[in-house]
Amino acid sequence: MKKEEIQPSQAEIILKTMNDGFTMMMEQFVDVRTEMDRRFEQVDKRFEQVDRRFEKMDKRFDQMDKRFDQMDKRFDQMDERMDDHETSNILLFSEIKKEINEINKRLDRIEKRTLEDDGAIVKEIINLKKRISMLESRLNISTN
Repeated sequence: MKKEEIQPSQAEIILKTMNDGFTMMMEQFVDVRTEMDRRFEQVDKRFEQVDRRFEKMDKRFDQMDKRFDQMDKRFDQMDERMDDHETSNILLFSEIKKEINEINKRLDRIEKRTLEDDGAIVKEIINLKKRISMLESRLNISTN
């Protein structure tokens, strides 16, 4: 077999075709690269938007945390007040109970004294009736 030799005109055509192909590939590569850069810029912009949204959300969560902290403080204060009121109420009810017990003791003494006084009065009335009866019988007077 004989090797074919390439003629200079053929070599020029082959070289020009290869050069044109390489140039076309490089242009397409540049176009692809430009398109990829454009798309990456769009993705970067989207990520920046997402980052800004997350920053806003972080700020909102920080504000919510502050509000919850304030609410916790208020609830703690309310708990303290309620504990104070509970202690105060316990003391107040204890004092009221003591007063009621003292009043009950006084009423018991008054009731006992009233019963004793009633008994004494009844005895005195009976004694007076007896004396009147005796007087009537001595004087012979009848009031019945």
